[in-house]
Amino acid sequence: MAVDRGSKVMVVKSLLPYQIVLYLNGFYTLFYTICELLMFIYKGETLPYAPSSLGVEIVILLLTSFVEILRLFFGKKGNLTERPLLVAYL
Repeated sequence: MAVDRGSKVMVVKSLLPYQIVLYLNGFYTLFYTICELLMFIYKGETLPYAPSSLGVEIVILLLTSFVEILRLFFGKKGNLTERPLLVAYL
């Protein structure tokens, strides 16, 4: 999209639909993490489950959530500052 400001023409590279998707994906990530943690609690209490593997799965879930939060942060920041490198690598 081009914006005319007097004699200068600026090209806006940030996308509103992409920003909305990133915003909503934050809620999805939170909901997914909470549901997975509740499912791990349920599995640990009701099913015969090896204690060491349950801990490893919870750590993997938390690491995955942390990486997702970083991806969303850099995606939002890259979209708002119009730096495609921040968006492209994540």
